[in-house]
Amino acid sequence: MRFFLVFIIINIYSIAFSQNEIIDNFFILPEIVKCNKNIKEISIESIQFLNDTTKSSVRVKYSKNKLKKIEFITSFSAGFVRKIEFDDLERLAAIYSVNNGVSKVFLKQFFNKNKKFPDSILIYRNNGAIEKYDNVFKNDLVVRQEHFINNVFQDHKEYGYDDLDRLIEKKNIFPENPEGKALISDETSGNPSLTFYPLDAIQYEHSKVLDTVITVVYKKRLETKEIIKEVSNDSLSLKTTLIYKNDDLISLSTNYKIKDSVSNIRLHFKEGKIYRYYNTYINKDGLITKWTFHDKDKESVSEYKYKNVYDKHKNWIRREIFISDKLTETIIRKIKY
Repeated sequence: MRFFLVFIIINIYSIAFSQNEIIDNFFILPEIVKCNKNIKEISIESIQFLNDTTKSSVRVKYSKNKLKKIEFITSFSAGFVRKIEFDDLERLAAIYSVNNGVSKVFLKQFFNKNKKFPDSILIYRNNGAIEKYDNVFKNDLVVRQEHFINNVFQDHKEYGYDDLDRLIEKKNIFPENPEGKALISDETSGNPSLTFYPLDAIQYEHSKVLDTVITVVYKKRLETKEIIKEVSNDSLSLKTTLIYKNDDLISLSTNYKIKDSVSNIRLHFKEGKIYRYYNTYINKDGLITKWTFHDKDKESVSEYKYKNVYDKHKNWIRREIFISDKLTETIIRKIKY
């Protein structure tokens, strides 16, 4: 089990809109650094006992209870480090890689005063290209995002909102590609594949029934409709997403959180029947995942069990991970309060 940073998550059906969606594709704060009390620093080391014994570490620093820096050392022998830095308002400022002592910037964000979202983002690609995204604001909402490569304009997105500042439209505009074709991952056929799809305006509708917030997303050229239902309070969080193509249900997913446990379920349908699924349940004692790739597959099961040692603040400081009762990883967290 790897606990360090996960980069680039691609999901054709993900509709959770963020005014900083570029960053959302490159950074997720890993669960392993989260604690239930304000802290100054966390140092995490992992020893994995798989085919070979390998080590990884994470160092997290805080200042005045705000996240300042995360360092992911994924291999002690190679000396590779991924650094993530935050500014005084806990906004992600930069991502660096350090390989054998050579530091290289991967991404930078530039903010204006106290804005939550950046004015611009720079991504430095391995081929030497510099990718730039400039945001245009109105009432602190991003209404336009322009995309450049080596200062050459490529395309832009336009965003529209209702009177409650909720997103109601997103347009992808490609001056050199009037049909708006983009290469994306498609799973509707049963197997992931890369396909050129024409993209046009995406429409959002919002409503609320009792405590349930409902968002409907229409992607006309893809002929898909997504219905997202969310309920959240102090004791639980539930999100359900149904995806239809030509009015046929093709997938259903749920994310259910309560106290120290999380349940994720993803079902894929074909001709009204489940042909593939992926279900994961996580709690403080471990996780179990069950899945199939095809309707005739035998169910596969992967189970991890945790043995935790806690400090007086009820944060775990040592975790042993077992697969089929075999110790596969030991994680040690040193926490400064």
